[in-house]
Amino acid sequence: MSVDPGSEELKMISRFVIQEKENKMQTVTKAFGLVIAAVAIVVIAGLLFSYPVMWLWNGCLVAAIPGIKTIGWTQAWGIMVLSGILFKSSSSTSSSN
Repeated sequence: MSVDPGSEELKMISRFVIQEKENKMQTVTKAFGLVIAAVAIVVIAGLLFSYPVMWLWNGCLVAAIPGIKTIGWTQAWGIMVLSGILFKSSSSTSSSN
């Protein structure tokens, strides 16, 4: 049993395959866009939360303690991450009835 290359069945199957490939491509594109958006949000949040640390360090500590150098926002972000690791409470409090 052979299928005529110009038959309607073959055209329908090829349209279906093309449509499925386009749907997969749209899904991949949406997922990639979400990942890029998530990374951008993390970077912006890190920037916003590290600027006060940088301003306090450069404005207060550099003037008060001789020998301390100024820091940039990436170093301030690193200080925030490190202090979060060091000072985070590791005990979980859950109440049981």
